[in-house]
Formats: sequence, C-alpha cells, structure tokens
Amino acid sequence: MKLYRILGLMPVLGFCACSEVDQPEHSPEYISFSPAVNGSRATDTTFDRNDKISVFAEIDNGYNTSGSIGSNPYAHNVPYSYNGSKFTAMSEGIELKDKNDKLFYYAVYPYSSDMQTDFTFRCKQDQSDYTDYTLSDLMVAYNDESTSSQSVSLKFIHILSKAVVNLEYSGIEVYRVTLTDVNYAANLNIEENTVSTLTTKGDVVMCSNGNKSYKAVIPHQTIKKGAAFAIIETNVGNYRVTASNDIGLGLAKLKNIYVSIDDTRSGNSRTCSAYTK
Repeated sequence: MKLYRILGLMPVLGFCACSEVDQPEHSPEYISFSPAVNGSRATDTTFDRNDKISVFAEIDNGYNTSGSIGSNPYAHNVPYSYNGSKFTAMSEGIELKDKNDKLFYYAVYPYSSDMQTDFTFRCKQDQSDYTDYTLSDLMVAYNDESTSSQSVSLKFIHILSKAVVNLEYSGIEVYRVTLTDVNYAANLNIEENTVSTLTTKGDVVMCSNGNKSYKAVIPHQTIKKGAAFAIIETNVGNYRVTASNDIGLGLAKLKNIYVSIDDTRSGNSRTCSAYTK
C-alpha cells in the first residue's frame, strides 16, 4: 500500500509559554499539553475527559528536526490524560532535565502501552459501541519549533479515513451495518513520520451516526467498483452492498457513501448498490 508522509497534513503549530515558578527541587514540574483538533475528531472537535495519549520527546541538539523521534528519545511513550482543558501526566510525566533543554514533542492518540516508534495500529473491528469507535480514530500531533515551555500547544490531525454509510429505505428496520473484507490496520512510523495501510483485512461493525446513517474509522484505501464491501442486517433479511463505482477513502478524509435499499426484493440473496456524490 502507498506510504504517506504525515508532514504534509500538519498545519503550522505553535507553542505557548508560561512563566517559570520556583519549586522545591523534590517537587517535579511536568510538562502539560493543550490540545486542538484540526477538522472534526471522530467524537467531536474536542477531546473527551480521560482520553489518553502517548507522548514522545526529542531534545533539540541542532541536528534533530520536527516531526520525527529517534531510537533514543528524551522521553518514550509517556501516558498523559485529558482533564477537560489539557493533557497532564498520569503518574511520572515529562520533566526538563535542564531548564535550558528545548524539546520536540510527538503525541499519538489513543495511548497504547505497546507504542513504539514503529507501531502497528488496528482499528476496532466492532465499532458499534461509541467508545470503541473513538478509540479507532488514530491521530498524531507534533510541534514545529522546539521549546522549553512547561505548557505546550499541540494540534492533532487525523491520519485514517472516516466512512459514513447513509441509507435510503422505508418500511423496514435496520439492525446493523458491517463493512466486510476491508483493511483495518495501519503502520505508523514515528521516526520517518509516515503512515501506511497494511494488507490485514476483516469485517468492521459500524457505529450509529444518527437517523439512517452509520460510521466507522478505517485506514485509507479504495473500494473497487463491483466489490461487495458491506452487509446490512434488517428485519426482512440481509442485504449485500456492492460498489457501483470506485470509492476512495482518502487519508484524513470523510467519505459519504449512499445506499438505497429495495425492500421489494425477496429470497436470501438481496443485493443493493452503493454510490458516492
């Protein structure tokens, strides 16, 4: 699958400084992070309380650059939790070893204890629960300029794709919509700052998106014309959905897919076509 560099997706980031406060040597001053989300997060335009991120840091030694973390970072996969206004350390956070140290930061949502600089991320295969849906929304953030601030602003971007299936029907009840045989895993390389879709395929149960609409977050990919890519479960039977045209699920993009269900079809082999506008 095609390898994408994340750098081109990232808007210019800033950092905010705060005045230093004298503290006793035994009282650590951990870095905190103020987040923003570029575009619409899977849940909303903001984070939810208790959301967790993985944070890496690299010292600015004159050779390191923004948007990548080396094999021997200043801080490695430190968990931070959102308190409603900013991300703060869950236990031991990132602390400047020297007040003159200037750091590059790289953050990943959601947090994983297994996070490495080269990491395989798997979207939840059952996203019918809202929590599992949001935990499939892989996002990254990093600062363009190194900083020694205690409070750092990070703008997160989506690096997967959001698929929304909008149904057109009457006289039936829809129980569930499942994407079938789709790629659901991606590789994130923090050292190279790249993301790529892996060949791992499977079914992904979608989350309700309101009236006659369902949504899921999966890696960028193209559903080819004629491919059977979804199952709609209803009270009158199951419908197999095929693509009437190529459906491109772009990197960091939302794609609306429309399906008209013909409830007059009988038998066990009900089919319907999907199209995009």
